[in-house]
Amino acid sequence: MDDDDLDDGQVFSLRASPAKRVVGAIIMVTLALLLIWLGLTTASDFFGKVIFFGIGGGSLYLAQRFWVATQDAVDLTEDGLRLRSGRMLAPFDDIVSVDRGAFAFKPSNGFMLKLVRAPGRGWAPGLWWSIGKLVAVGGVTPASDGKFMAELISKRLAER
Repeated sequence: MDDDDLDDGQVFSLRASPAKRVVGAIIMVTLALLLIWLGLTTASDFFGKVIFFGIGGGSLYLAQRFWVATQDAVDLTEDGLRLRSGRMLAPFDDIVSVDRGAFAFKPSNGFMLKLVRAPGRGWAPGLWWSIGKLVAVGGVTPASDGKFMAELISKRLAER
């Protein structure tokens, strides 16, 4: 895929790596089961059991949320960055800058967008998050795809 693909109405997609998705879910479920098991076997008082069960249940919830969220994809279109499920993350007109440096506050294998207007808070564990005027994309996505998407956005911003 070359840099001109978006000019032709094409879409560049960033999806979760299948191996990272499975390993991440297994690790979170294992943590949850371990915490629940510790609550059943080692906690002697009621408060200790509640803590272990609460954190274990929260970990199961996050594992389920991670699994569902990483089924989606982040698409770069002519209009901007959107989820395949339909939510617009960052219209091109609102993007101020792209940051993918080593010391940037961003997900691993991803990049950070600074926007003119806040798109609203949101979070898809392992795929993207948004707080205020910042949108971060990455996590369990392939590093090469995240880098390419960030370069496409930077190129488009430079043409403005």
